[in-house]
Amino acid sequence: LIAFDQAARIIADYASPLGREQVALDHAAGRILAEDIIAGFDSPAWPVSAMDGYAVRDRDLHAIPAELPIAGASFAGHPLSGPLAIGTCFRVFTGAMVPHGTERVVIQEDVREENGIAQFHSPLANRRHLRAPGSDFAKGDLVLATGNLLTPHALVGAAAADRNSSPRRRAIPK
Repeated sequence: LIAFDQAARIIADYASPLGREQVALDHAAGRILAEDIIAGFDSPAWPVSAMDGYAVRDRDLHAIPAELPIAGASFAGHPLSGPLAIGTCFRVFTGAMVPHGTERVVIQEDVREENGIAQFHSPLANRRHLRAPGSDFAKGDLVLATGNLLTPHALVGAAAADRNSSPRRRAIPK
């Protein structure tokens, strides 16, 4: 039997850091990140809806009740072109781009839709339900730091930063 300090010195003499390797994110769970992941862009890249609802301009709902024709729809992950025309609204879903000119999203629970017309009967909430560009992270932000354990949550962060692989410390052979 040897003393703890002597055992620790022996281990330190033989131990060496594991090397690095590139590993795809779908195989990286449980590994340790070997270098910082820095955001190369803003996320989201443009204003998006934080809720399912209707993109509107405030002046179009200055008097409630109000009715606005639904000029289109925006789904998460799909491009959108053109501004929000005055006197109209746009059906939007969580994470979807909102048309230029949108000042708020009225949640779907507060709107009744009938024959392509959105009917607004409830007073407008204080919350605008919009997420600004860069509100998740901005270009240059540290998304994940060296040494992080790559948990499912951390892997989502790496994927959000558009990394499909990254240097990881080599796994200890089993």
